[in-house]
Amino acid sequence: MDSAKLNDWMQVIGIFALVASLIFVGLQMKQTHEIALSDAYQSRAATVIEMITANAANENGLAAWYAPDSAGIGGRAGGSCARRLVSAGVAGVQDRSSRGSSVRVAIPAV
Repeated sequence: MDSAKLNDWMQVIGIFALVASLIFVGLQMKQTHEIALSDAYQSRAATVIEMITANAANENGLAAWYAPDSAGIGGRAGGSCARRLVSAGVAGVQDRSSRGSSVRVAIPAV
């Protein structure tokens, strides 16, 4: 095998190695994205669990949570539930409005 043919084979091998490394980087980026999404989901779930735990430990919080809500269906939907929880004195619950929509935010009690 002469040096020109060897050089051609080395270039072909180099191209395959480059393509393989780009595929590997793409798979790493996909995995990182999926991990970030699962971390965000887990964080939201932990916040909801903290809020439910805070409500379960407080009789006023349970009464406010299950009180009928004229704006929601079945007393559990709608933005006024968080306002009732705040007015009932439930620790760790704040009502924040953003562009007209109500958002419930649970803050761990210290």
